[in-house]
Amino acid sequence: MLSSLILTLCQMISTTWCSANGQFYGYFQEGNVLRSCVFEMPGSAFFNYGAIAMGTLGVLNMFIDAGKALRNWKVSKSINISRVTFLISMVSVTAMLELVANAYNRELLPALTYLVFDNFFYLFPITLLLFIASAYSIGKKVELIFSLDRRG
Repeated sequence: MLSSLILTLCQMISTTWCSANGQFYGYFQEGNVLRSCVFEMPGSAFFNYGAIAMGTLGVLNMFIDAGKALRNWKVSKSINISRVTFLISMVSVTAMLELVANAYNRELLPALTYLVFDNFFYLFPITLLLFIASAYSIGKKVELIFSLDRRG
């Protein structure tokens, strides 16, 4: 998941670099044709295939973690809120950056994505703050665990 986040940030930086260095902002010239830095950037296949590979590995990791959480729930009837918050906020941060990096056509966005895109400047700092807080609590071994076990 971290590598997916880094790949998305690299895509944003390279798109910005392409836009800033072109003769016309947002476009680069290839022969006599102007190409968009967002949609036709050189090396976009690297970012597309990289995103597919990182997404696949991230989903596989989520299935493994979900199996561990299910086994933990069966044994102790407890769920680690810090780790759940970490996972949800990490996926949300990456998805929001991906949304901004790819500059999707607004009319083609689903309703929830449209809502996230419109409220990005409010939602992103909150999600990032949740991600940092949960990562800090996991790192310091001070995790919030919800338990339904009467013995706990």
